Amino acid sequence: MAFPKLKQHGLKFLDRQQHGSREIKQRGQKIGNQMKRSTFLNKAGLAIASLGLSALGTVSAATLNVNPGDSIQSAVDAAAAGDTIHIAGGVYEEQIVVSNKNLNLVGEAGAILKAPAGMTRTLAPFTTRRAVLGIVLSQANVSGLAFDGNRSGQENPRLTGVYYLASNGTLSDCSFQGFRGVVRTALLEVACIAANQTSTGAGLTHVEVLDNTFSDNESNIVMLGDDANPVVAAALRQTFLVEGNTVIGSGPGTDVFEFGIRVTVGASGTIQHNTVTDFLSVAPNAVLGPVGSAGILVFHANKISP
Repeated sequence: MAFPKLKQHGLKFLDRQQHGSREIKQRGQKIGNQMKRSTFLNKAGLAIASLGLSALGTVSAATLNVNPGDSIQSAVDAAAAGDTIHIAGGVYEEQIVVSNKNLNLVGEAGAILKAPAGMTRTLAPFTTRRAVLGIVLSQANVSGLAFDGNRSGQENPRLTGVYYLASNGTLSDCSFQGFRGVVRTALLEVACIAANQTSTGAGLTHVEVLDNTFSDNESNIVMLGDDANPVVAAALRQTFLVEGNTVIGSGPGTDVFEFGIRVTVGASGTIQHNTVTDFLSVAPNAVLGPVGSAGILVFHANKISP
């Protein structure tokens, strides 16, 4: 099915879909994460200014260590611009908010951020989503962490793993699972989302999602601008690079309406070298009509392009 008017909106969609297959594979020479992050940092200077963050001065950045039993949020609150928070292996059940900061969050092997019971709307008033890690008006690079939604979508409505809200950064080498309910609820739970509502006052933002693994989620990677405001919905608010990720669906089912990568109006970027598999539904969805599940779904001006 053709993707209408994507070229003029700058969306580079570099996929090869094999006819009759349930798998979309994207191949190409991998670029090292260091090179990608260097490219990102070059792009981020203007974005940092638009978010009102101060550039790093002569003060040396520090590393703050978090061990099981410690609070990651306490380390985030104590961190200064440019600091790195190193998270040791272990299970951490808490919600974390990075607000107006410039930080790196790095997990070592076995570091798991698990959705706690009774999550709250930590990103209000901008969104009603309940995020394990919310990043607001910040620049944050997140790597090496495992995010577990614990299939708690009924207990934690609009469950979300990582939410970049009017922020810049890279999300790399992480894993996401269980961002769904025990009972499936289409469109409500998301593993990773980047959005930029005009109500935040931020300018154009850029997020890169690189070399992560996603499985057993309702939606996996979502890129959008300000779809809550129809007056500015078509305005470019969010740019992105989604590259090198492995995104696995649940396969065919009458109650499964999952999405691998979803892009709405107001967002523009490049999707390349990902492997997206097993997004199939055997019945139409009341919202999406005959589309049902989709490996990669692009919305444009009230049109849907699977």
